Amino acid sequence: MADETIFYEGRIPTRVFIFSHGFFWIVFLGWNVGLLAAFFHSFTWHIRITSQRLVLSRGFISRSVEEIEYYRVSDTSAEQNFLQRLAGVGTLTLLSDDLTAPKLTFPVHSPYEFREKIRTSVREERSKMRTVNVD
Repeated sequence: MADETIFYEGRIPTRVFIFSHGFFWIVFLGWNVGLLAAFFHSFTWHIRITSQRLVLSRGFISRSVEEIEYYRVSDTSAEQNFLQRLAGVGTLTLLSDDLTAPKLTFPVHSPYEFREKIRTSVREERSKMRTVNVD
């Protein structure tokens, strides 16, 4: 895809997983175990956010890859609790007409910034593809 621009590609940072599960998750598992679990999650999740699609890969030994083309996205949302706002992380949710991933939720840093980039790209892709929602 020649005109595809990459907004972000790489692992989801460890701090995202530390705060996405909540502070009580770390306290419950213990500081060292919680940090180790967060590091393992960040090591096994890879994300690519482009101007045309979002690709989320999960897994270390076996891999699952989920891809959503933006022209199929019907709604986006971003959520942050108090600790997540302090850390600059949150959760993005994409609702789509895709049969394999009608709802894709994933943690990310700067969720509102990425949500706006995705929303803008969704509008552009839907107008390019001349996609219309029929209720």
